[in-house]
Amino acid sequence: MQNEISYAITRYIQEATGMKTVQIFDGIKLPTEKPFVTVEQLVNASTILTKRRESISKVYRYQIGLYAKSLSDRSTRQDQLVRIFHFDEFPLYKNPSQPATGSFFVELTNETPIPADDVANETEKFRMFFDISVTTVLRK
Repeated sequence: MQNEISYAITRYIQEATGMKTVQIFDGIKLPTEKPFVTVEQLVNASTILTKRRESISKVYRYQIGLYAKSLSDRSTRQDQLVRIFHFDEFPLYKNPSQPATGSFFVELTNETPIPADDVANETEKFRMFFDISVTTVLRK
């Protein structure tokens, strides 16, 4: 399920915003042309809901990075992503080459603008991060 949710978030953000959207993994090189969005998996959490482990809540957490061209661009794109996270239903794909098999909503928990540590590094300028989560219930 982790792979399907990661793919769905990445694909939907790219389609809804028109911005290049990439998943973060070991060794990835970020795009050089802004604006772009990154999708990074964070620590997941599981909670047992019923006796005998018949039902378990699983929370998949992600950090979405927005890398913009300017402060104004970041603000505009921030508003766009916030509306997507609050209101849009994300299609879920079991296989990327086939139609969606379901859908889900995300929960936006944080919006964090990040100042550049090194003003000479163009990639670090005008960026911010969103923490989102997707909750599912696993059953025996």
